[in-house]
Amino acid sequence: MWKEVSEARYDEALGVLSPAIWLGKGFLMGEPHHHGLCTVTNKIRPTYAAFIQAFGRYYEGDPMTILSRIFFREIQSPLHGRLLFCAKR
Repeated sequence: MWKEVSEARYDEALGVLSPAIWLGKGFLMGEPHHHGLCTVTNKIRPTYAAFIQAFGRYYEGDPMTILSRIFFREIQSPLHGRLLFCAKR
């Protein structure tokens, strides 16, 4: 689930630590949030707070694994419908 956040929140998350991964318009915060099931490998992996920027707005998502972020194709936003933002396989 993605929720809109302020630019200040996005910048704070980006500035606290170097991102674990930064692709396109989004990044995973540099320190693991906890461990959870990876949607790609079905194995327990570290998860990271997720952030994206699209159409001049900023969003924070549920924690995800690095592989989930790489293979993640789109998000559903109540404001904009589908937002395509991430890397191709």
